[in-house]
Amino acid sequence: MAFSAIYDLVIDERDVRIYSNGTGDPVLMLPDLGSSAASWESLTGEVCEHGRQIVAVDLPGTGHCDPVRGSDLSAFVDHLQRLLEHLGSEPVDLVGCGFGGYLAASVAAKDPQLIRRLVLENPSLPPRSGPPVSSRMAPGMAISGAVTTLRRGRIKQNMLGFARAKAVLEQLAQADPMWWDSLSQISAPTLVIGSGATEAGDRAILDLLRTGPKTTTEVVEVFPHLTRFGVMKHMDVLRDAHLINTREEGRQRINSLNAAPIRQIYERWVSRYENFWANTLLGIQDDFEANRDFDRSTPEKGPAKGPQKGKDKPK
Repeated sequence: MAFSAIYDLVIDERDVRIYSNGTGDPVLMLPDLGSSAASWESLTGEVCEHGRQIVAVDLPGTGHCDPVRGSDLSAFVDHLQRLLEHLGSEPVDLVGCGFGGYLAASVAAKDPQLIRRLVLENPSLPPRSGPPVSSRMAPGMAISGAVTTLRRGRIKQNMLGFARAKAVLEQLAQADPMWWDSLSQISAPTLVIGSGATEAGDRAILDLLRTGPKTTTEVVEVFPHLTRFGVMKHMDVLRDAHLINTREEGRQRINSLNAAPIRQIYERWVSRYENFWANTLLGIQDDFEANRDFDRSTPEKGPAKGPQKGKDKPK
């Protein structure tokens, strides 16, 4: 079942495209970076069968939605807050995936009265403490976002979408203890499916060991929000995956990065598709250039002229 209604809202002089189907209390769906409202389309039938209205939006700067001012995470949160205020006066059920999950949790903490229930699917979460984690954008996310913009969106308005997405990922890679503390303000019943916190902790430890071997005590000291037992659990998972090696020197345990499995994954699943990704991105660039050249060559039409004073009007 597809979306049956598509309409635009204007929020702070910026267009927001709304996709919906069904009647009843709304369930607002937020996609991840590089995705779009279309990712929720397969759920329309099930949501409508339960007497609910599914409402999906593209993130700012993608699809048919204008970008927010700047690329600060707070600008995205403020935009979502304003959107919820425009959708109605009653609290809504909010579902967010990836970066959409981060935004959903942020709004629920900032203005709890707007949210009735909250579902976070594999949310993108910043580290609670410690050094920045890797913020590199996955090729699949970059290609998906570019294709979404080209095929469904406003090319001229969203041409800086890749830079905005990169800026978002770089901010999410920074430790944000204040954001974690703010989650205590959430009053809505919350379901978290596949927490991104564990993945962020594992990546942070791998990034730390990439700088050189560290004793277990040195690793623990970098993550003050975690107990020694918590850090050890992360390290046990990485050790079982053969991503870190541990050796004993006297009474100390020295941990080092084992990049061999990562290299094997790269050679097996990534390197063989490099040409495909490169050709796809070049094709996207060609499409973009073609559209830009078309926009430049198409003359703009002026406003239609109505009957002028002093001249005969057609009978």
